[in-house]
Amino acid sequence: MRLPADFDFGLTVGNDYTLTQIANTDTFGVNGAASTLQIRIPTQANAFSASNSFGNAGITVDVIAKNEIKIKVASDGTQNASLANAVVSDEKTGYFYIQMTSVFVDSSSPSTIEATIEGRAGSPFGDAKIAIAQYGTGITNLTIDSVKTITSAATACDIIRLKEDRPGAFRAGDTIEIKLPSGYKWDTLPTITKSDGPSVYTVPTASTADDGRTLVLTSNQTSNVVTYLLLSGQRVKVDDESIAKFGDVEATVGGTASSAPGSFLVVKYGDYSVKAEAFGDPLTVTAGRVEQEIGKFVIEEGIKESLLGGRTINATLVGGAKWGDLSKIRQDTSNSKNWMAPMNASWAAVGNNGDTIKLTLTANTASTDAIKAVFEKAEIIVSPTAEEEIKIVFSGSANVTGEAVVAKVVKPVTVGIEGTPAQFITGKRSLVLPDIVITESKKEAIDAASTTSTNTNGYTKHTVGATDYYFIDLNGNGTYDPATERLVPAKDALTSTTTANNWLFLEFPVGTACTVPTKVEVVEGDLVLDPSSVSRSVTADGRWYVQVKIKSTSSKPSKVKFSGIKLDVDRTVPEGDVKVYVKGGAVLQTTAAFPGATSIANAVVAQIITPADTVTTSEAKFVIGDSKYTLNGIEKTMDVAPYIKDSRTYMPLRFVAEAMGVTESNIIWDAVGQTVTLMKGDKVVQVKIGSNVLLINGAAVNMDVAPEISNSRTMLPIRFVANAFGADAAWDEATQTVTIK
Repeated sequence: MRLPADFDFGLTVGNDYTLTQIANTDTFGVNGAASTLQIRIPTQANAFSASNSFGNAGITVDVIAKNEIKIKVASDGTQNASLANAVVSDEKTGYFYIQMTSVFVDSSSPSTIEATIEGRAGSPFGDAKIAIAQYGTGITNLTIDSVKTITSAATACDIIRLKEDRPGAFRAGDTIEIKLPSGYKWDTLPTITKSDGPSVYTVPTASTADDGRTLVLTSNQTSNVVTYLLLSGQRVKVDDESIAKFGDVEATVGGTASSAPGSFLVVKYGDYSVKAEAFGDPLTVTAGRVEQEIGKFVIEEGIKESLLGGRTINATLVGGAKWGDLSKIRQDTSNSKNWMAPMNASWAAVGNNGDTIKLTLTANTASTDAIKAVFEKAEIIVSPTAEEEIKIVFSGSANVTGEAVVAKVVKPVTVGIEGTPAQFITGKRSLVLPDIVITESKKEAIDAASTTSTNTNGYTKHTVGATDYYFIDLNGNGTYDPATERLVPAKDALTSTTTANNWLFLEFPVGTACTVPTKVEVVEGDLVLDPSSVSRSVTADGRWYVQVKIKSTSSKPSKVKFSGIKLDVDRTVPEGDVKVYVKGGAVLQTTAAFPGATSIANAVVAQIITPADTVTTSEAKFVIGDSKYTLNGIEKTMDVAPYIKDSRTYMPLRFVAEAMGVTESNIIWDAVGQTVTLMKGDKVVQVKIGSNVLLINGAAVNMDVAPEISNSRTMLPIRFVANAFGADAAWDEATQTVTIK
């Protein structure tokens, strides 16, 4: 066996040593009982040792060089006269250990020290290279048992542990410095105790530096065995609240001793506060549907005892939704902590609107640290007109602040037409509409089932023992008051409604009457319809609709096309857009919760126009920079004046349109689409802010400039619009006047 060059076993080169037993043990010294090189021969299942006595198996050691020895094991009794008593012939395995208790290590040694083992050819010993030690000055590792939360007052942090990775790593005179961030200081020095190490050992001395920011540990003794120290009772104080930052307080580690890590969390700085927010991503919910699960939300204390028993947390839905079955809300125990004492309560409805619930906290007696309560599996009822996201806004006497986006809303279907809206003249009959297409946003968006819902009819639940009773919340606080309110059993308060969610409707406005489609078909996907169910009917208030029954939901998003619908329009229908509305239990199941929201989607299928009865002639004059103009010689006032921009004359569209005979009711502004629609006779003209395209009865005409908004008015060079309505526009450079005839 050979050690690296310049290592020394401490034995005399050239000597052959026999083994000397050490004090009736299984260990033998190579150079007497006090030798630093030892051979240990265990007695258990070992052919090299007698079963009931210690044997040395005839082992001798030759010293070839100061860093190399040869170990010989006799098998024929020639090495040792007592070999016959030392070898156990019925054991199949023989083994021994080489123990080096004091070896000289060269200062240039590699970090990993290896011993080279070479067996004699033909012997049972093989060759190997074995790592037997690590060389270096050593490192002292620091850990903390847990990260506690502190307030502005001085608070003890948890136990800090120091452990050497080898004897003498924390040498006498060396220092380990633990420095807090700005705004914090060590208020109390730690008590240092030895957990493990030399039997006689003087623990390091603790002191502070940098006005208390740095805790200095100075070693008083170099250990000869690995030492393990505990620091307890040290207190961290917020020294300057204007500098100290809330959150994790991370100390840096330095000093003359080699130590790790370079930094670690000591405490967390917080204040009495409670926040609420989303936990994880929001879930996707469908507009017009009930029993829609939302994402998780969390209520978390800044420090323990921020939540007090008896106080309330309110959770209000914003964005177009109401709470569903509150009994399904539960704690996500895998992500919550310390929540049981104050949060082990049930959510209850507040008022009759359905969008607010509250949690009344029980006494906080069991929490030993800040509470983190994560709630999951909550369900909501989503309005057909819900916004793109649903969030919870938190309030209440518990002073919980924050909000949580818990759901993203998708419409189950969209509706559109193939082509452009039909042009109708008031009073005309049997005009054919373009094909109407309903498109699912996802598979199974169009339902084909029936549901039974329970209506509370304005009652609030109150549980007595294991029985649920109900009362009318006269006080509006969600809590039963026996002095003013009366309990009734569930049978007297609740009613059930079974809804067939397998009908799909297309409904038209009052004043119109539709025919039965010539064809209703699935043109994409695998939704299954009942073709025999296609029919038309009319509501009590005179709204005609066509309907079809859904036999089976889709496994991939589908499209349903309605073809050949004809429409009669009476003279009570005003000029403008005629919309079709998508309704029916197949796409809308929330009318009980949202009675005012009766459709899930709509589209313009026709436009009603009224032709001019007579042709009239008018003349209007507009002067650049003047908010006054004349119409047939009569002076009128505008709220904006014409102007010149890039050598083009920009004029207010509304006043010019009125000067050309377009009535005020036929000037339509769409704020969402940023479009202006003008209708006169058989002409429908449309412009869009920022677009160079002018539409005349749906046909595109390119303009060289785009309309813009000035002082809340649509402005553009008027020649294109004037030409669309058969008017002439003339420019007088001398008087800066535009004349329209």
